Amino acid sequence: MEGASGTLVGVVLVRVVNLQSFGWTLRFLVPTATLAVTAVALVLACLAAGLAPAALAARLMPQEELREEG
Repeated sequence: MEGASGTLVGVVLVRVVNLQSFGWTLRFLVPTATLAVTAVALVLACLAAGLAPAALAARLMPQEELREEG
């Protein structure tokens, strides 16, 4: 998350603050390789985070878990 917020702050500084304060701006380029690696890492992290809950859910018997005590 820090990378995304840092990138956002960088865009604001380059496109807004520099333009208003100094009257000029810079080209803001993000390498596509960086975006691709970040996207793959994010997908892998999400999949890894979902493995334990999915394994637990696969072992449950829904009819027994939803049955009311009575």
